[in-house]
Amino acid sequence: MTAISVGFGSSLAGANRRFCLNRNAGSGQTEREKLQLMDQSCLFVINGLGLGNSTRCYAVMEHLSAAGFRIHVLTSGNGLNFFQDKSCVESLHAMESFYYSGKDGRISGWSTLKSLRALASIAKAKRGQLSRLLEQIHPDVAIVDSEYTLRPLRRRGIPIVAINTSEMVVSNI
Repeated sequence: MTAISVGFGSSLAGANRRFCLNRNAGSGQTEREKLQLMDQSCLFVINGLGLGNSTRCYAVMEHLSAAGFRIHVLTSGNGLNFFQDKSCVESLHAMESFYYSGKDGRISGWSTLKSLRALASIAKAKRGQLSRLLEQIHPDVAIVDSEYTLRPLRRRGIPIVAINTSEMVVSNI
């Protein structure tokens, strides 16, 4: 039996938990082990501007769902449409989306920088949306992809797994 283990030490959200996912979910597990997995839930917080983040996360969701995790998704834009009909998703929730400012049909770093006030307002709204959702679902772990609103997760001590390493660019918004 092949197992994938992900550990969360004290450096991530003050948590010290271990999740072990079997590739062959259900085979060789006792009834107690199956019930323990069914009690675990995972929140995916995904930037939904394009579909790359959503499709990457969906591949992970399928494996976690097969291992018995309940899957919740908080996303925006194209991600909302993408996850609508996915059977492994127990709940789908909308959130505000960051955007890139453009000029002449291209993304402009300078224009985006000039829109920081508006982006700060969106960040505050996103934190509120995530906080309200966390009061409802109480996930055991959160998986984020290109999403930088992490403070509500950290405050609650929820372990965070970042799929896209660009998360390391911004440590706290």
